[in-house]
Amino acid sequence: MLFHIPVWVVAIFVAWFFSSDEFPGRQSSYVVLSTLVLSIWMLGSFYLFYSWLVPKFLAGGDKRFFWLYAIIFVLVLMPVVGIGLLLLTKTSALS
Repeated sequence: MLFHIPVWVVAIFVAWFFSSDEFPGRQSSYVVLSTLVLSIWMLGSFYLFYSWLVPKFLAGGDKRFFWLYAIIFVLVLMPVVGIGLLLLTKTSALS
């Protein structure tokens, strides 16, 4: 249990830092929404790796598949979140 508290604190702080720093002057509702989206994404990514990829591939001895999935995750899925956040920015800018 104690292991998860720092993960949540770091994820929320990093998400808030990037949300408020990247778009200065934005409405506070946008910063909260952006922080929520980034926090969920980071925590979901962490728990995917922590609960599934590490035990199955890294601890299981098949490091090639672990790194393959990690690279695919970073190169494919991370840009999808970035694009989603840009669309969210455009939507909130129109409001």
